[in-house]
Amino acid sequence: MQVKVAENREIIKDGIIYIAPSAVHLELKENRQIHLFTGEKVNFVCPAIDVTMRSLVHLNADQIAGVILTGMGRDGAAGLLHIKNIDGLTIAQDEESSIVYGMPKAAYETGCVDLVLTPEQIRQRLIQSVGIIPTIVNMK
Repeated sequence: MQVKVAENREIIKDGIIYIAPSAVHLELKENRQIHLFTGEKVNFVCPAIDVTMRSLVHLNADQIAGVILTGMGRDGAAGLLHIKNIDGLTIAQDEESSIVYGMPKAAYETGCVDLVLTPEQIRQRLIQSVGIIPTIVNMK
């Protein structure tokens, strides 16, 4: 898959992994258009995946999945809860394969995680789910 740094006002396309640029938050307008903005840190970080996930809305044609991979802190826990509340699929990386189990653990503790999987299992599950890609990634 192609990987690229997200650009403001860009319309997301299938099959592309979008990386949030450093020091700005990324929201999705109507689940389709990237909106980058400066703002205060959320969960002590910027960009914060919670900001991105919480910008998603329930649209009948969309299949939404939220995935939290290894990482330190709580970023993503509130976002996954939001995705669950709008009928999305929620996945957290398992403890055994995580280098740092902070973010997946915090997400799991919300009670909203549908699946706890290894990275390879996550990949396979997303491939099976039509319409879940494109992907937004926040790198810290």
